[in-house]
This record gives sequence, structure tokens and C-alpha cells, in this order.
Amino acid sequence: MNDRGFAKGTLLQAWDRARSDAILQMNNVVSASNDTLKAIIAPDREAAEWLCRCELHLVS
Repeated sequence: MNDRGFAKGTLLQAWDRARSDAILQMNNVVSASNDTLKAIIAPDREAAEWLCRCELHLVS
């Protein structure tokens, strides 16, 4: 493989690794957000039901 092909392959590997890391970080943020919401809402069933009714009202 020539130098240009090697550089292109190395660049593609670095890009793929960075993209994978970014996706993993985004998944971690979403997971943390979901866990936070569950911790806030789950202890109070009435509040959770009220929130669901409000969301349904806003959507319809």
C-alpha cells in the first residue's frame, strides 16, 4: 500500500472511532436523563399519572 492509501485508511479508522465514541456518549446522556426522570417521577405515582394526562392533553 502506498503512503496515500495508508493515510486514507488511518483517517477512516480515526473517523470511525470518533463517530463510535460520539454515539456512545450520546447514549450515555440519554440514559442518564431517563434515569433522572425515573428517579423524580417514580416515587410519586399520582404525579406520574398527572404528568401523563398533561402530556396527552398537550398532544391532542
